[in-house]
Amino acid sequence: ANDFFQLPAGRLASPAAAAAAMASLFSSLLGPAATIEIAIGDEGERQQIELTRDNGKQEKVLLYVGDEDRIFGSAKVNITGKKLEHQGIKCELIGQIELFYDRGAHYEFISQSRELAPAGVLTEAFEAAFDF
Repeated sequence: ANDFFQLPAGRLASPAAAAAAMASLFSSLLGPAATIEIAIGDEGERQQIELTRDNGKQEKVLLYVGDEDRIFGSAKVNITGKKLEHQGIKCELIGQIELFYDRGAHYEFISQSRELAPAGVLTEAFEAAFDF
């Protein structure tokens, strides 16, 4: 059984998975001209639980319960060239639930976005905080 389904009122986030997914998304948008680092603000103090994935691997994830828990941190864009033109930098929080009996369908229960920078040109590393 998957621990995720025993916590319907909670939100789960894996720092490693979230960072990898966001880095993959950003790298597809930004190309190889930048690397992305995502840091979750209270990762060291936040309660963690073990989650068993479909492939049988277990992963520790951060536990967020209800609206009173803040999800915050920082995103850093490191450019590898001289400059990087972009259409804006934003951070999105998307919460999805996959029901045990309906593995193919994902149901979104939260979707929020924060603009970190308007469109422009980066000539040096950029770091911004996010808070949901």
